[in-house]
Amino acid sequence: MAELTPDLAPEIVAACRAGAGKLGEALSRALDAALQAAVGEPAAFDLSAGQPFSAAGPALIALLTCGERGLLAVLPESSLLLPDWCAKPDATGSSKLATLAQELGMLLLPESCPADDFRAFHTGDAAGTWAAAELAADAALVPIELTTADGRQATMYLLFPCLAPGAVAADEDSQSSAAADEAAAPASLPRSMPPAYSVRGLDELPSYTRSLLKIKVPVTVKLAGKKHPVSQIIGLGPGAILQFDKSCEELLEVEVGGRTVAVGEAVKVGDKFGIRVTSMTLPLEQFVPIHRPRG
Repeated sequence: MAELTPDLAPEIVAACRAGAGKLGEALSRALDAALQAAVGEPAAFDLSAGQPFSAAGPALIALLTCGERGLLAVLPESSLLLPDWCAKPDATGSSKLATLAQELGMLLLPESCPADDFRAFHTGDAAGTWAAAELAADAALVPIELTTADGRQATMYLLFPCLAPGAVAADEDSQSSAAADEAAAPASLPRSMPPAYSVRGLDELPSYTRSLLKIKVPVTVKLAGKKHPVSQIIGLGPGAILQFDKSCEELLEVEVGGRTVAVGEAVKVGDKFGIRVTSMTLPLEQFVPIHRPRG
């Protein structure tokens, strides 16, 4: 795997230009606006010389981690493209940002330097974010021009490499946990009523429960399924066609550990295949009747 350095700028520009159409679609879905993307020429990021955007202003930032280094995609709030929910996203908004980060991870980086981790979040101080990320002294900047349907233009900036992406990720996690705690806290409780036990964050779970979160389970996208007798299976050969009852336009199923958890539609992200989740499938509830004891 290639190391994320300023010398990788030509490959990053080439990857962005190859996926410019998909990049515009991904940003359009996340920001609720029809956008087209065009990739500019790379340049040196010199903070002392001033930048073409407000260094201290709020922004939407996507952090893509490659090994021990990272790339920041910065869309300033001054672009007027960020929706109101972006600063304090609800569950739907958080899902949109997570999906955007994943798509950017596949579209902004070349195959020689894939992303190990990706996340997107809103910050009130973009300069503080890349200061925490420790941008390299010879960091590169790649502008991506965004154009709306009514002709308005804005710019998203790619800054790389940052030497401490983990510091940004840890800070963003702590802020998200604090926001979740605040949202989960009850407005007020009578003094005579003891607070009910509740788990507000993953860190509050018992250790034996947290260990379960590290278990890796297979995630499968099921196109279709059908049962055949063994006599037909052993007769299969090259060129054989299996016909399924499912239409090619129907939604696909996402299975985790052999159980269906969601459905979605197939999408193409760059030259990769993916699935956009459209709805979650709730587990089946089982009720056991309780009989009164005799006597």
